[in-house]
Amino acid sequence: MCLGIPSFETVRSEINANGRQTEVRTPFAILVWQGVDGFNYWQADAKSAERMLKSAYEAAREFVMTGGELPQPRVAIAAPDGSSERLAEKIAYIRQQHHYGAITDDERDHMIAEANQAAGNN
Repeated sequence: MCLGIPSFETVRSEINANGRQTEVRTPFAILVWQGVDGFNYWQADAKSAERMLKSAYEAAREFVMTGGELPQPRVAIAAPDGSSERLAEKIAYIRQQHHYGAITDDERDHMIAEANQAAGNN
């Protein structure tokens, strides 16, 4: 625990908490989720998904135990009108589409820049 490594069940609960709208916030869960192909994970049967997640968990645990740094936790600050929440949701959707291969790197970057610009004009 002193290395910030929660149990596998804790990580699995965080990743599966919102269904396909996976939003992980704790550093170790972020590291684990980076090692999972989200599309294949959500399409897989329960046993296969469990194996994928367990494999990513073991790799992340080994990485941290050998001195690797955990990513910074994600922090969301919502504006009183909820606009930053909508922006975060839009950016998350754009990133998800990129992850699934529906858009290119350039399209992703362009769409995120447009979303941020639109949020600044509100």
